[in-house]
Amino acid sequence: MLLFSTPTVNYVQVNSIQIKAITGGTQVTFTSKKSNSSVQFDVYEPDSSGTMKLPENVGFWKSKLSTDEDGMIALVNKDGQYYYNISSVAFQAMNSRDLKVLTKSSQKLSLKQTKALEWLNKHKVVLNNGSYIWYYNFPLNYNNIVVISSWPSAFSQAAVIYAYIAFIIYQFTYNSSH
Repeated sequence: MLLFSTPTVNYVQVNSIQIKAITGGTQVTFTSKKSNSSVQFDVYEPDSSGTMKLPENVGFWKSKLSTDEDGMIALVNKDGQYYYNISSVAFQAMNSRDLKVLTKSSQKLSLKQTKALEWLNKHKVVLNNGSYIWYYNFPLNYNNIVVISSWPSAFSQAAVIYAYIAFIIYQFTYNSSH
């Protein structure tokens, strides 16, 4: 459904996905299953002459790998703003991407692993059906598409699930109270 249009911008919403197509006149539509949140994209397209002005890179791409004061892996920009990559936090919680390595590692979670698990717990969003999801808190652009802040990633959700499975294996393997 076309929400409204200006000479250079079309705003489209299909189910819960909103797309702002910044164009010389081409309308962009996407279809999606309904979800509990809205994901918004800005799509930059060529004007009538075929010229396309790409969006400026968002802060995430201008950041450097670092850790915050709690030892959490993050990207930080020149203004000191931190960007947390959910999959990186999940991998920090595991201390490895390999369950075999994790279950044979030390019998005590490191401080970095504990902090990552605490971060995941603090930043989870509970959906209407009781399931959890983690959202990125920054915009991200790839070529001519900008995903507006507060977006989920299937890859990251899988990494979080993997981290919690690893934590459960750790609890059953090394925690005598289980």
